[in-house]
Amino acid sequence: MGIFLWIFLDFLFIFNLFKDVLLALKKNSFEHSDYPVVLSIEMHCHKAQQEVMAGYFKSILVNVFLIDENNPPQDYPLLNELKNTFI
Repeated sequence: MGIFLWIFLDFLFIFNLFKDVLLALKKNSFEHSDYPVVLSIEMHCHKAQQEVMAGYFKSILVNVFLIDENNPPQDYPLLNELKNTFI
């Protein structure tokens, strides 16, 4: 029981830390420039945890332009159209 509780609390700490990082990015990313911020994310966790983290991206950062390397868009937006956006 103790190990399970430790692992659970560890995940809670990581998710809270991840949330804090996203909140800091949202608050400070466009202070000096309106141009997009590129985030390259590689997640090594279970599907359920990935869904929680994806929810944080959508709810906290809001303005996200997602590029799916398996299904790239036909036309990319112009740089000026991506101002104040996370890619």
